[in-house]
Amino acid sequence: MVKLVSGKVFMNRRLLVLRNGVCCYILLRTRHLVWTDRGRNYKHGRKEQEEQRRQIRSWQCVEQPSKE
Repeated sequence: MVKLVSGKVFMNRRLLVLRNGVCCYILLRTRHLVWTDRGRNYKHGRKEQEEQRRQIRSWQCVEQPSKE
């Protein structure tokens, strides 16, 4: 299971550093994920990506209360 190491917001993106060394950005407006590997974008297997996205959504809910 991939766990969140750190998350910070940078220019309306949230940078996530996962324990396996993968970085990804969440674009806060659209909630799109941008996966990076040593600064380069790369594609994940779709199943894996869906699973990660599900986990990240739950992290976002914990970290960042929804704006009303």
